[in-house]
Amino acid sequence: MADKLAFVRHGERRRINRHRSSSEESHPSDTAESRVFMTMSDGTNDSSCSAPTEAIFKALVRAPAVRELIAGIQQATSLALKLVPADACRRCPSLESPENPFCAFAKRQEHGPNACCKACDDLLGRVQRNVRPYRLTCFSGMIHTALPIVVSGQHVATLTAGQVFLRQPGRHAFGRVRKALTRLGHQRQLARLERLWWRTPCLSRRRFAGCITLLSGFARLLAHCAGRWVIADSNTEPLAVERTKQYVRAHLAEPISLGTVAKHVHLNRHYFCKLFRRTTGMTFTHYIRMVRIEKAKDLLRDSRLSIKEVAYKSGFRSISHFNHIFRSATGITPSLERANHRQAKANPQQTKRIGDGAFSASLNSSV
Repeated sequence: MADKLAFVRHGERRRINRHRSSSEESHPSDTAESRVFMTMSDGTNDSSCSAPTEAIFKALVRAPAVRELIAGIQQATSLALKLVPADACRRCPSLESPENPFCAFAKRQEHGPNACCKACDDLLGRVQRNVRPYRLTCFSGMIHTALPIVVSGQHVATLTAGQVFLRQPGRHAFGRVRKALTRLGHQRQLARLERLWWRTPCLSRRRFAGCITLLSGFARLLAHCAGRWVIADSNTEPLAVERTKQYVRAHLAEPISLGTVAKHVHLNRHYFCKLFRRTTGMTFTHYIRMVRIEKAKDLLRDSRLSIKEVAYKSGFRSISHFNHIFRSATGITPSLERANHRQAKANPQQTKRIGDGAFSASLNSSV
């Protein structure tokens, strides 16, 4: 009986080993992992193809143009601007302009941060839940606005602006604020807080509406250029990653194999994947997808090329897959993207893009 059980167990082990070996032969790692084009073609889950929000937000913060624009908008509008990460990448540092002196001083006090940040946290929470612009007035009478930055269907960041008055406060207006500050435990700093409060800029509603239009355009600009900033080269990248990006750009219209690229940079495939993700913040598949989408955007500017030619030159082998990936990354179809370029070329002064109507309507109704 014992010999029979041993024979059965031995037979089961042989059957399991045969099953494992056949599975490995039918699904080799090179086919499932290194064939980037096939991985992208058969993927139907948009989230698996989207670049991580953390990598996109870091690219926005590092871009010199973003820093210069935030500083310039703050000087021109008197609004305190802040670019904060979405909830998915809260560990990333934010990018901000100088705060209103009243708000900055109140936050430095013992009871300041919990009280002064509550309104801002509520505002960011609304934007995070609904992904639409919102506006609120804090206890000090200042206005605060928040606009979401959406890239490839992901809420990557939130642009906040405000800490200004929309109406010149009256002579006794600080009385209500004094009571609120007293309840919050700021009795010793009331005199200084009052002086700083009266120095708060006041914008007319018409000027504030113009500022909101400017901020909405800035938000769309960030969403539009984020992809280019993510795939851009960096002087601090390892040589292997730099050569990988050069190889991808040179062979973009061809099916790109992960094994071929790893061999090109003389690295083990497993180590190459870890190095690329640690350096860029995204997987190699994500990077290929973003480069192809940005290439397609450039090609769509040429009206002599058909949508099919644009797809093939960008590395896609299926029109339906190209339309699906392009729409999931940009929110619009390739044909609509081309129509936007034509409209911008025909009317340079008209900044509104086709497909942005929903965003603008939401902005006007919420802010």
